[in-house]
Amino acid sequence: MNVLFGAIIAMFGGGDMELVNTKSGFVVVEQRAHEVVFNDPILEEQMIEFGVAIPPSHQKKYGGRERIRFGEYQFFDAFKEFYCTYVFDPDVYQWKLID
Repeated sequence: MNVLFGAIIAMFGGGDMELVNTKSGFVVVEQRAHEVVFNDPILEEQMIEFGVAIPPSHQKKYGGRERIRFGEYQFFDAFKEFYCTYVFDPDVYQWKLID
């Protein structure tokens, strides 16, 4: 399952998910019961400080915001939709449902 497809599943009620590096097995981030847990402290620090930039064409969907930081409303949606789609190689990183 590629990063974009996994994000779509999660957005439409797919349940708890984790982003996994399929080569190493490392779980980069988990979303359980609406709680986001980063297992990569550098990525977590970046998301706290800088967050996810929202493209102008999508800002209305995100309350007119240009950026959403970790811990803010709709962060995980923006993280999946924009950050993961453009940063993580879909051949290596995959969203997986957590049983």
